[in-house]
Amino acid sequence: MKLLLHACCGPCSLEPLRLLLEAGHQITIAYMNSNIHPASEYDHRLQTMLDFAQSQGIEVVEGPYEPQTWANAAG
Repeated sequence: MKLLLHACCGPCSLEPLRLLLEAGHQITIAYMNSNIHPASEYDHRLQTMLDFAQSQGIEVVEGPYEPQTWANAAG
């Protein structure tokens, strides 16, 4: 089964990914985290995720980084 898994960073994704891959699923990671601040932390988490995903042959889809839009919506 093809699955889209949202992830905020590499480390918290390891166990769910391991289990899903062992079950035979085809995973794409969705990295959509406008709630992460500052931008340097966002970039650090993204790069960690990209490095890990590349090592595992997993595709990552990145959403736009719009922290002000997120802050306005979250109140």
